[in-house]
Amino acid sequence: RQLQLPETLPILAQTLANTRDDRFVRISAAYGLAQLGEAQGTAGLMQIFHDAAQDGQGRAPAFRALMTLNDPAALPLMRQLAASDADVSYRLAAMRFLGRQGDREALPLLQQVLASPREQPSVVDTAVQTREAILNGQRPAPAR
Repeated sequence: RQLQLPETLPILAQTLANTRDDRFVRISAAYGLAQLGEAQGTAGLMQIFHDAAQDGQGRAPAFRALMTLNDPAALPLMRQLAASDADVSYRLAAMRFLGRQGDREALPLLQQVLASPREQPSVVDTAVQTREAILNGQRPAPAR
């Protein structure tokens, strides 16, 4: 993965496709593919994130990799997380991602979050910042 050479694509793709392989090895392969511009890399990271929901193994690294890639292909997942009952840290990061992408499609979801009387203050604050960033074309404030 660290070589980032086109010659590594088949090996990375094969490693990612082998679901019996270690999840962390597959994350590295998916990340390498994504860094080389291969759509299957981002898709693989999203799949690993979903697959890891049961046992949690690899979920955080897959999510961090998606965040660092800043790939618009991850927008559907980020929208889903932003308006879900997922762990607050994932929701806040997903909202910030949506803001960095300027994702106008996320505006109705953010409004939904803002209209909910049961949301935590940190979620509401981040939703407000993200909505404003999208509407004004600015990046949301960094996490504290």
